Amino acid sequence: MTTSATFPNDVTIKGTLNAASVNLNASAKNSDISPTADLDYDKLEHLHAIHVERVQLGTTAITDVSTHIAHIAKGATGSVLAVEIACGVVPTAAGPTQTIDVKKGTSSVLNTTVVLSSANTEFVSVSGSLLTTAVKDYTAGDVLVVTMTPTTHTSDIVQSPGVTIYVREDAA
Repeated sequence: MTTSATFPNDVTIKGTLNAASVNLNASAKNSDISPTADLDYDKLEHLHAIHVERVQLGTTAITDVSTHIAHIAKGATGSVLAVEIACGVVPTAAGPTQTIDVKKGTSSVLNTTVVLSSANTEFVSVSGSLLTTAVKDYTAGDVLVVTMTPTTHTSDIVQSPGVTIYVREDAA
């Protein structure tokens, strides 16, 4: 015969509680978990900041499109949360640009590409506008790619563009 007890208020147990089973009527919230809890990685959702930079030394023009594999998804599901873009040196005159795109495979996750130019400020980031569609969501094995396309100029060019992609990804 089993018996049950109802406690209308909080209960504090000083010592160990041994239970054959526990039935929680609500899910655990962040505040319910001790900062010292030793949770396995596979029970967590991860936030990653993935950085890709095209390093350029000197003022020699880079005219080729560069494609960088930024992230290969390991977790079951994930989403691109934000994209921030900046450059180390902006041109002093109008004309030279560097067009940045972030893609899941071959499909852009941005509403429009981001164009860096003389209108930008060195070392000040601009936010990429994310699509509201599922393209920004991904699954294990999907690849996030950054493309950087400069305009052809011989000097006074956009230099050292950097892209940081913020993603939320479930554990593997």
